[in-house]
Amino acid sequence: DMLQFFAQGARYEHSRYPVDLSLGVEAAFPHLGKMKEAGQVIELAAVLHAESNDAKSAANDLSLALALAGSLRAEPNQHSQFVRTRLVALAMAGLEQGLNRAAWPAQELAEILRLLQNMEAYDARGEGFSRGVIGERVTAITLLGRPDKFLELLPVLGVDISAERRAQMVARLQSGTLQSEERYYDQALIRLMTARQQVFPDRLKSDDLIRQEVTDAATKQFVLAEFLLSGLRNVASKEAECLAYLRLGLAATALEQFRIAHDNRYPATLSELTPGPLACVPTDPYDGQPLRYKPKSDGYVLYSIGPDLKDKFGQRLSGKQGNIVFEVVTPANAPR
Repeated sequence: DMLQFFAQGARYEHSRYPVDLSLGVEAAFPHLGKMKEAGQVIELAAVLHAESNDAKSAANDLSLALALAGSLRAEPNQHSQFVRTRLVALAMAGLEQGLNRAAWPAQELAEILRLLQNMEAYDARGEGFSRGVIGERVTAITLLGRPDKFLELLPVLGVDISAERRAQMVARLQSGTLQSEERYYDQALIRLMTARQQVFPDRLKSDDLIRQEVTDAATKQFVLAEFLLSGLRNVASKEAECLAYLRLGLAATALEQFRIAHDNRYPATLSELTPGPLACVPTDPYDGQPLRYKPKSDGYVLYSIGPDLKDKFGQRLSGKQGNIVFEVVTPANAPR
């Protein structure tokens, strides 16, 4: 029943969850926790259907998983974009497990490829995460313009800060003179958005920029701006993770299409996929190099170097160490 409801929602190209964004930092996003659970359910459904050799249903499950992730793409909230990345990762885990269990029909693979291409283009432009950054900017500027409200919410917003830093923030808020902090924060966000116009991997430098802005704010004793800017660290790295999963999915889907068309054989290199299923070889957003691809006797290993920027030769990501891996070990016979 749940999957049938998801299928109804997936028919809509655009969606919006009932969030009152006018509440700013107090806006509630209760759907996000439920969506992570839904993503896990859909992943497991895809694996179960593939295990039962029902590849068509598994492909439909994957389409639902991508639609679920895509429903958050316009939500102007950074946490929403992080959840979207998690949903994309779950979808690609379902694809990886599914391709190791059943041969997916060519028509379904073509539809999955189309969905992934649309999502990859959106994330390559940075639209989702940029909306999240802009949402953070609007919320922060509103708080800085209302010291009384900021002071009221500080116990909730600053649960992890030290007693000394909290006292400094309280003193600054009680002074009521926040124009310098507001100006510094706004200028820092303008510089960030300018840096975000770069394509990956150069867009990763925007994370370095924010770390420097946080350091500069601390030096200038702009304790409030420092606090607010700290929440924007590692945005580009998380965005690159989302893009890496999408590009791995693109390459894996194209590899299956190639296998169907070439007598159950995978290509020796990803360049054989172009021109054809792909217009160009997908690059790793972390270093700009082509995704790493290693054919094996029966399958292949495909991977991105991941957030630590180190090639571990296909060692799976654990925490922040290792590579983002997509591996097909025992592919089912390709349909004729």
